[in-house]
Amino acid sequence: NIIRDNSEAGIRAESGGGITAFNNTIDGNLRGVAAEGAASFVTLANNLITNHARAGVFRSGGASITANSNDVFNPTAASGNYEGLANLTGSDGNISMDPKYFNRAGKQFQLRAGSPVIDAGNSTGVASTDFFGNARFDDPNILNIGTGPQAFIDMGAIERQVISSSD
Repeated sequence: NIIRDNSEAGIRAESGGGITAFNNTIDGNLRGVAAEGAASFVTLANNLITNHARAGVFRSGGASITANSNDVFNPTAASGNYEGLANLTGSDGNISMDPKYFNRAGKQFQLRAGSPVIDAGNSTGVASTDFFGNARFDDPNILNIGTGPQAFIDMGAIERQVISSSD
């Protein structure tokens, strides 16, 4: 999924609800992900959670958030990448780096060459195709730093496709 430009959270669990979210690109909302209230939980893997106004990931009221292999990058967010929970950057494959979208202003969330999220995801439980139906594949020019049975899955909704040998 590509979830963008909402006036609240892109993904939100509350009142004891739970969400498991894999390989989403969540961009430009008030908050990227929110978990609010006791017994509410969010499990995140391989998501790009970027450019939100308030915070990338928010937790309150005893909710829980589990995250691995996500890029939470919100350099201008009022409350930073994480609000209401410890900064998860640097643990369980979570990073905070510009994912290098092709053209964010034009809503083109494909990844440019040199993106730190290429071949960096966790393949456990991930669909074999991306947002556009393209197969997930091992980019031969990128060191696989991901985890799981196929350590070459890209983070986010769109698997980077090599268009030419110079791409």
